[in-house]
Amino acid sequence: MEKNLEEAVKSYRLSAEKGDADARYQLGLVYYFGQGAPKNKAEAMNWFHKAADQGHVEAQVALGKVYNSDESEPNNRAKAIKWFKKAADQGHANARFYLGRVYDSGEGAFNDKAKAVKWYKKAADQGHADARFFLGLAYKTGEGAPEDKPEAIKLWRKAADQGHADAQFILGLTYASADGAPEDKPEAIKWFQKAADQGHPDALFILGLAYESGEGAPEDKAEAVKLFQKAADQGHAGAQFILAVAYDRGDDAPENKALALKWYQKAADQGLAEAQFNLGVIYDFGEGAPENKALALNLYQKAADQGHVDAQFNLGSLYYSDEKDTPNDKEEAIKWFQKAADQGHADAQFYIGESYRLGEGAPRDEAEAAKWYQKAADQGHADAQYNLAHCYYQGKGVTKNKAEALIWLQKAIAQGHFKALKQYLRVANRDSKK
Repeated sequence: MEKNLEEAVKSYRLSAEKGDADARYQLGLVYYFGQGAPKNKAEAMNWFHKAADQGHVEAQVALGKVYNSDESEPNNRAKAIKWFKKAADQGHANARFYLGRVYDSGEGAFNDKAKAVKWYKKAADQGHADARFFLGLAYKTGEGAPEDKPEAIKLWRKAADQGHADAQFILGLTYASADGAPEDKPEAIKWFQKAADQGHPDALFILGLAYESGEGAPEDKAEAVKLFQKAADQGHAGAQFILAVAYDRGDDAPENKALALKWYQKAADQGLAEAQFNLGVIYDFGEGAPENKALALNLYQKAADQGHVDAQFNLGSLYYSDEKDTPNDKEEAIKWFQKAADQGHADAQFYIGESYRLGEGAPRDEAEAAKWYQKAADQGHADAQYNLAHCYYQGKGVTKNKAEALIWLQKAIAQGHFKALKQYLRVANRDSKK
């Protein structure tokens, strides 16, 4: 095989030196990919240029692609446009599509949605599936073209019929969400299935959700897990997370803590807050992996920084704790409890109340304590209801009100709060003796 390649390279060189444009292009490919000769980008570009200057359309496209992918020189984007345009003017569909992509995704002067649409149209009219897909997006969003969802769907259908997986997937989304077309779950599933059959990770994931829930497809947990596995193997963070949950809980798959840990880690490494939180819980409590408070803290931090409310609360709890291997920083704890409380987290609201009552991490302030107990109590937090009752009974932070105290004790009792029951009976017994 190597000998044949070497012979082919000799032949290309002889013809190239005689001015044969195609041989010059082929020789450029040899040096660019290092097949038949050592890789040599400079030599490849030399031969591509010679062929392109003779009007060789594939060489012009090759130059455009090389310049477009090389950001080391500021004027490379302009050079890419120059060579794509030469090929596009010769009717080359791929060059027209590439020009559309350059203008669609470029920055500054090279970002021109109208020009992108112009070149997408030219390529789409030649049956270019990728161009049809991106032109459809332009009509869907109204960027570079008037918003026209029916036209977008028409273009996506043409691309989908050519086997374009992204077009098949977006058609599935269109029919599932009734965005531009009437809602049609069977039609949505049909297109998701076509895309999934080509290994489209998002389609595999959504199809998995359909089989898991039985919405749009027969409920089939085993099939759902298979689909999640395929998507997860391609790096789909959502599928990795759901797969981890399945192995963690043993609901839709046999319980396997090691596999759960593996898939949580993969999803967490991609920045998925839910996975970071669940992985944090595993290391925090040592269930499924050895306890590691430092690692738990780091994972909670990552999820909390993304606004994950439970991670914010757990992060606050680790800072608040006096246990070994925890930071024990009450002020930092209050900061994270506050963030969770602002999102309505009842436990966080309760602990802020505790902090103000005890003067730990915040100034002692009975009124603030009562305020936060009230917020948590209103959400049914039994300990907060009990503490709020105490505030009303003692007149701490609120106007003394025995009737109100009894109301909150009753609410806590209804949730099985034993201390509230004891306090209620004590008060009732005291009143009966008067």
